[in-house]
Amino acid sequence: MKETTTPTWHLAAKPVVLPGFAFGLHYPCIMAVIRGAPLNDAVRHQFLRRIDDHFPPQKGAAGGGYAGSPSAEEVTGFKGILQLFLIALQRSQLAAGLPVFETGCIVAVGEGEARMCIPTFTGSAGPLVGLLQWLLALVELHRGTESSEEYLARLPDLQKQLQQTNAFGTNVPRFVRAAFEMRIPFSGLPGQIIQYGQGRRARWMESSFTDETPQIAAQIARNKPLASQVLRQAGIKVPDHGVVDKIESALYVAHQLGYPVVVKPADQDGGAGVAAGLESDDDVRRAFQQAASHSRNILVEKHVEGNDYRVTVFQNEVIWAIERRPGGVTGDGRHRIEELIEQFNADPRRANRIHAPLKRLVLDEEAFAMLRRVGLDEHSIPDKDRFVRLRSASNIASGGTPVAVFDDVHPDNRQLAVRAAAALRLDLAGIDLLMPDISRSWKATGAAVCEVNGQPNLGQTTAAHLYEPLLRRLVPGSGRVPVAMILGATPNDSLVKEMETELLGRDLVPGCHDATGVWVENDTLMQGAVDGFSAGQALVRDRRPSAVVMSILDIYMLRTGLPVPRFDLLVIAGSQLQVPRGADDNQRKRWLYELLALLLPACDGEVITVADSGLDIEGLSHLTKATWLREPLEYGAAVRRAAEVLTKADVAYSHSPNA
Repeated sequence: MKETTTPTWHLAAKPVVLPGFAFGLHYPCIMAVIRGAPLNDAVRHQFLRRIDDHFPPQKGAAGGGYAGSPSAEEVTGFKGILQLFLIALQRSQLAAGLPVFETGCIVAVGEGEARMCIPTFTGSAGPLVGLLQWLLALVELHRGTESSEEYLARLPDLQKQLQQTNAFGTNVPRFVRAAFEMRIPFSGLPGQIIQYGQGRRARWMESSFTDETPQIAAQIARNKPLASQVLRQAGIKVPDHGVVDKIESALYVAHQLGYPVVVKPADQDGGAGVAAGLESDDDVRRAFQQAASHSRNILVEKHVEGNDYRVTVFQNEVIWAIERRPGGVTGDGRHRIEELIEQFNADPRRANRIHAPLKRLVLDEEAFAMLRRVGLDEHSIPDKDRFVRLRSASNIASGGTPVAVFDDVHPDNRQLAVRAAAALRLDLAGIDLLMPDISRSWKATGAAVCEVNGQPNLGQTTAAHLYEPLLRRLVPGSGRVPVAMILGATPNDSLVKEMETELLGRDLVPGCHDATGVWVENDTLMQGAVDGFSAGQALVRDRRPSAVVMSILDIYMLRTGLPVPRFDLLVIAGSQLQVPRGADDNQRKRWLYELLALLLPACDGEVITVADSGLDIEGLSHLTKATWLREPLEYGAAVRRAAEVLTKADVAYSHSPNA
């Protein structure tokens, strides 16, 4: 059936990327204005099915958080289709491994036009806008109007482009999810660093590197030969090894050590290019070529018999341990090895995508070599309960399986792992132990530390529970500092400075911003007129403030968003907002309304008005859950009330991670 309703669905203006926060969301966002019209029931049902086909729910993707499927009855009118857009875009980000755990919002709906707010990380905005345009084209296709099938065929390419913007790895999505669920504020910094918290409660992390990880320790841990020397000097047993750059040298070292040996890159993490249990020159040649694709420096070390354990240490305490069982299949006496591999890969957690929790097994050269070693091939039917190993190393990245053994770790082995992390001065580390049984003391069975990872992947299968307690220990309280926004004060108003004096008397250290600049105590950070976003961002990045008092002097935040996702106090001080020259009263009122619509959903404390401010906005109280004081306050009373609100918030944030 052809739709003739106009206008057609399209972007009414070029989308705007806000680097800050808006409308109470916890992420930067894309602001898009959409024009369109309601769809009839048949078209609406078809479109809903296509959304689920092309953008299936991503339960468990990127560590969890997903948009469920609404029913056709819930998708009504123009706004309902826009909600489907938001769901599809969030699902796309989760499928790409991007840690976006909220759907977004529609902030204004008019006759055939609406503004929608799409949460994302700013580096992903380009492909996300492309996906939005694809969705608009899909609507037009269902309406029966002109729409390019060639353009619609671009969906896989657009999804790939979005995935390529994800440089976070597997730890970051789970830390961000934990922060999001605990309402700890987070924001991206250059270089894939995430700041969790604000001001004096802020911490930085790069994956599992913390801001207390010494650079020297990280460099040594990444250089396996150096790390082995440090561990050996600390009295910890490590395998004998040699560093080579040629196949001939690798064979020489292997002969000196005696087979079996291990070959791996000397300066890579994550199990890349590792081959263990090598028993011949041909094995070493193949392993060298594989390792050389990852690094010029190759480590040949003596193979140590035993099970492969990863013990995670944080701040001198063992917090988790797994046994890494090598990739392989267990016979049932009925199925061929190739069939057992197919069954093994049927686990939905196993995939070849980079962020999959577990990896699939494939019959490659290494697998065939392992089969030949025990006299089997892919057509063999192994006996019931016989384990057939298909990988020489036990890495999860090559098809291995993690099994939790935390409760089994012998106290002596816990202490050994703590010693290894301390020897390299690492606050968070993954210690790889080779030993017969983690439940028995290394003093009785022997053990070797084959590697110390200074930026460990904490794990997606057995260790998902670790991210929240780690953040709780790293980030003080809720991570928030109390924030006050002062709206519309005159350039010579002393309200911010008087609030600063009041807060200092209450043992808080406020970072402040007004028309004269930005400062913390007597230290000037920025001079002169500074927009509210830049000022607030500088203050929450600074590690000194225990509170922030900042001014909104213009409408610039309509282009940037807020520097914080939530704040505690909005003070209506006046109507002195700088606007572009030539603006008439209607334009000023519209901009003021848009600014308040952006601000108020993010205020979760109080809204107070200074007497004689000349601005009455009580009619907008429906936009916020904050307490709205009905009676205006005299100047001095407003200062004292503001200090009380911020002091009370500071007490709450210092204790509750979910405040």
